[in-house]
Amino acid sequence: MEQSKETLLIVDDSRLQRAVLNEIFSPAFNILEVSSGEECLQMIKDKKNMIDLVLLDLVMQGMDGFDVLKHRQEMPEFKQIPVVVLTTTDTPEVQTKAFELGASDFLSKPTEPAIARHRIDNILKTNRRLNHILQKQEALRIKSEVDEMTHLLIADLLIVFLFFFVAFNLCIQFFQNFRDFFPLDRL
Repeated sequence: MEQSKETLLIVDDSRLQRAVLNEIFSPAFNILEVSSGEECLQMIKDKKNMIDLVLLDLVMQGMDGFDVLKHRQEMPEFKQIPVVVLTTTDTPEVQTKAFELGASDFLSKPTEPAIARHRIDNILKTNRRLNHILQKQEALRIKSEVDEMTHLLIADLLIVFLFFFVAFNLCIQFFQNFRDFFPLDRL
């Protein structure tokens, strides 16, 4: 069975840069493109379940990449999507700020295609593993809750059974004692 392609969202105000990135990644991925930070946030809201990774330019007119990363922190649907920052300025200060805001990795412009593909592949593999682990963890949490509820239910049923068993035995003893004090042949 053939696995469907993952989807990359390219966010860059340069049409040329979007075309270059599209050329690099389109053989292996579905590509969505936007030209601004505002469009990126709207695309995430509209297609959150379809986007597997965002390639985000830091320097754009209007809302830049840092602003997008700041907004990302307040969007649960966006926080789950890895972001790779694209920049011509890869100083330690810029990288540190981007990582502090939640970027997964950096790609320098101009982008070396083979390195870019490997980095994106590695991030997506890691993200798939993490999602798989989180799904297993959630399934185990639910199973644990069901097991706990089942054990509580069994314990409750056992208590009810013991109550009725003791009550039944007390009734039998009562009627035996009653019969001993008031034999039926005397009545």
